[in-house]
Amino acid sequence: MIQFRRDKRDPERWNVFGPATEVRVGEVTITKKSGETQKRRVVGVSRPFDVDGVPHVYGYLEERPKREERAEQPAGETAEASSEPSSADYDEIPF
Repeated sequence: MIQFRRDKRDPERWNVFGPATEVRVGEVTITKKSGETQKRRVVGVSRPFDVDGVPHVYGYLEERPKREERAEQPAGETAEASSEPSSADYDEIPF
């Protein structure tokens, strides 16, 4: 059964979680806590990891920033919401 989970890095973002055999890129059916189902589009999946001996993955419902972009911003902030100036805003330091 595929379920919704909040993203650890960005609590406003929702992902899905479930067995690796069920979570895949494309349209999947997700079961809410209330028991109702909803179809959503998964755009990417995590590496598999074991939960009680069964391989599971996270499915991402929207594009995530590239690894380099994530490393430059604090956890929980998106590139658009960041209040920090980009490195292009600083003058180069002469050596």
